[in-house]
Amino acid sequence: MPVNIEHDPTVPPVGRITDSRLVELEDGELALETDTEIFDGTVPAALYAHSDLASAVQALEHLPAEPGPVDVIVDDRSYSKEDLEALRVIIAEVGGANARDGALRFSQLPDALLVFSLGSTGTAMFWFSKGFFTKLGERTAEELGEEVGKDLAGAYRALKTKVREVVARRNPPDQPPLTMFTLTIGRADGGTVEIEGSTRAGDAGLDDFLDAGEELLAIARVFVDRAPEPATLAKMHFAREDGTWHLRYGLDDQARPVMIVALSDEEYARAKAVAQQEH
Repeated sequence: MPVNIEHDPTVPPVGRITDSRLVELEDGELALETDTEIFDGTVPAALYAHSDLASAVQALEHLPAEPGPVDVIVDDRSYSKEDLEALRVIIAEVGGANARDGALRFSQLPDALLVFSLGSTGTAMFWFSKGFFTKLGERTAEELGEEVGKDLAGAYRALKTKVREVVARRNPPDQPPLTMFTLTIGRADGGTVEIEGSTRAGDAGLDDFLDAGEELLAIARVFVDRAPEPATLAKMHFAREDGTWHLRYGLDDQARPVMIVALSDEEYARAKAVAQQEH
């Protein structure tokens, strides 16, 4: 398991738990004892030119849609049951929606956490086809017909408005919120990779984040295929900053760091030249 500072998933883990066991104490209680490895030194990274990654995104094959629910998850110390239910009701007008407030983290009062779990790639594509979590949302809704399209576009606008309202009422109010997408991507060997996308934004920045779900899936698909050892990749976390997704870190199935870096074409050319000189 990865070790995150204050259970903050937006920061690369500082280590991993390699073993754990329950130990009986003198008073009869049980304690959890762990062996933890702290990472030290540099992390190898795979380097790619930005233009190569952008071309790969454009060349992606369309994925089939598969109806499924969106799960809305919060920490009940951060958001009320009423606000959680209000978000679920809006999403449920279009498709399945579940809500739970059990995202507890072992910090005294962590940053307010709100998660939209999109499930598999097929389920995510189903919601994108309905105009949710995509920049082309309203245009997509219009393509489905005037009456249905208006209903879908209206529901998505209502969701974005409600998210801004809910996040404004977060606890603690003096810390930036943590809003996330999660979804899973299948690996070629039959395994899966957990994808996270996060933002610390409020107000208009939340609209940009919610509109970027489809873009997150596309970029994650490209990065998964370009991981140094795709068959061991287990997780990737992307952060939404300045209207762009940036890979914060990846983890393999042993919770060891995996890094892929996108460079400008000029930076990539210089790095390639240096590597060729050294070898």
